[in-house]
Amino acid sequence: MTALRHEIIRASAGTGKTYQLVNRYLRILLATGQPERIIALTFTRKAAGEFFHKIFHALAEAAASDPAASALSRRLAQPGSTALPLTAASCRAALRLLLARLHRLRLATYDSFFAGIVQSAPYELGLSGPSALIDEAQRADARRRAQRALSALARRDSSVLDDFWHAFKRATMGADGKAVATQLDDYIAAHHSLYLDAPAASAWGSPARIWPAGYRWAEIAFDGPAAASALHAALPLDGFTHKTQLRVWTNFYADLAAWTSGTAIPENPLKLAAEKFAPHLDTLPLGQATVTLGKATPIPPAAGRILADLARHALGHVLARRLDATQGLHALLRQFEQLYGAATRRAGRLTIEDMTRLLAPPPADADSDLAFAPGLPDPTLRAALDYRLDARFDHWLLDEFQDTSFAQWRAIANLVDEVVQDPEGARSFFAVGDAKQSIYLWRGSDPAIFERLQLRYPDRLHASDLIHSFRSGPDVLALVNTVFTARETHADLFGQTLANRWANIYQPHVPADKNADLPGHAALLLVTPPEDADDRELARHAAVADLLTAINPLARGLSVAVLVRKNSAADALVEHLRAHTSLPCSLAANTLPGQDNALSSALLSFLQVAAHPGDTLAWQHLRLTPLRPALEAAHPNAAALSAHLLALVETGGMTSLL
Repeated sequence: MTALRHEIIRASAGTGKTYQLVNRYLRILLATGQPERIIALTFTRKAAGEFFHKIFHALAEAAASDPAASALSRRLAQPGSTALPLTAASCRAALRLLLARLHRLRLATYDSFFAGIVQSAPYELGLSGPSALIDEAQRADARRRAQRALSALARRDSSVLDDFWHAFKRATMGADGKAVATQLDDYIAAHHSLYLDAPAASAWGSPARIWPAGYRWAEIAFDGPAAASALHAALPLDGFTHKTQLRVWTNFYADLAAWTSGTAIPENPLKLAAEKFAPHLDTLPLGQATVTLGKATPIPPAAGRILADLARHALGHVLARRLDATQGLHALLRQFEQLYGAATRRAGRLTIEDMTRLLAPPPADADSDLAFAPGLPDPTLRAALDYRLDARFDHWLLDEFQDTSFAQWRAIANLVDEVVQDPEGARSFFAVGDAKQSIYLWRGSDPAIFERLQLRYPDRLHASDLIHSFRSGPDVLALVNTVFTARETHADLFGQTLANRWANIYQPHVPADKNADLPGHAALLLVTPPEDADDRELARHAAVADLLTAINPLARGLSVAVLVRKNSAADALVEHLRAHTSLPCSLAANTLPGQDNALSSALLSFLQVAAHPGDTLAWQHLRLTPLRPALEAAHPNAAALSAHLLALVETGGMTSLL
């Protein structure tokens, strides 16, 4: 077989990522005849199923005739290499081979692959026995048990109690509000996974780690009443004519004048300092800035110096509290993890997230006693596990590579490394994704892995871009390119560093040949709403209503989708459109397909009566449906119906109800 080059493809939306994966799989299959030595990983069962279906569909089509097989051969041909000589007979043979080895194929999700490894090799990974997968509800229950154990330990040992409360107060910044147990549960649920990703204390609340070039936000002294008096002179209130502007500055001066030295900064000055003044720290002292509060306000040098000092003090104050809270949170999570890990993870009760981390080597800077490991796995056994996996797979195919988390990558990095550095060229690595579509940072995805991988293998990994869209026409793509190539605007919004990085990532989208003449229209409309919050929402709704009325979709045979950020915003918009237009509209947010139609709703009541014959609401609902005559003829009341249904389930299972 011709050696397959190691590839990483950056594929923009609609350019055929799945098509490339399927082609790669078929090339390897038809050249080697060893599908069990190929592993293809993606993120969802739906994507894995689609991949599986397209492989079989392509082979089945090619197996139907020699011309179809030749078409597949041309499809799989690569520049600079000889096309595979395919016939209908060879494609049928490949199809039979896949079917015969179906149980050995590895087209799976990352989660199922990692779970399979952990469950088949528990001792190599330091577990005390076979593992059991727990869901989020069971994990929450285990977390609560660990919290109770922590509280009990704290009550028995005063030093633990002192450490626990000190860490808790630091983590919550001394805020009162929720009950301690609820607040503790919220903090652990929100941050426990982050702690497991970075267990080293040096990664939490360290100014040197966050600002390696130097921390310049040390809290400075500031006299609120004196500053208020000086600002009055530099920016007198009688110079403000805009209603909102006058209200904001009046409240600002009043709070500043009442601020006692040494106490927390009042909310109004703190918010304005962080949101309005801090962005201008380099220009306010020079009197070159304007601040928009209601309308733009020129800041004279005397006022600029005072506001700059306030902004520095506010930032220093906020950052100092946040750094301390972060360090306290680490101490809290450290105590919790020692109990949770011993009681749950070392007993083999693992979540999918745990299984992924279990296969990933600990970070280099992890504390030795806190590195994620349920037990103390023998390094020799763990090396043997990697050896077995490496011997099993020769070809790696990774889908949606931009969504790979650091832990997921660490779990397979050694195996990929062996493949890429194979001197014989009989093995291969292939990844496809799009850093621009990385929307799962909140769950740990790391699009920078793209760049790091290319730097690690500069001479072995071939990188390419797919930019021809098979999904959109030139009008839509022109707008997309206009927005995403506006480098100066990006620099203004996000800073020059991020703007430069984005410019290196983004490749202008081009319509595929078949879409070159596809009609369409795209426009970016900006609504400039009033300052008042209620009026702003009304202005946006009115703009959408006017636009839909102008488009007149029903007369043109069109459907329209309106996307908003939150379900509450969707509710309000639909209500406005129903009140102010004649367009029929429905709400897609919070849909419940199992309850939103008469048939399924009646079925739910049917099952409810079976389980709870005393539920008169469910029984009366059934009596309002067309089922009533048949029900009452055989079962005069809910109890009789329930007894009949339960007898059916007992003898024939749930399917007997259908």
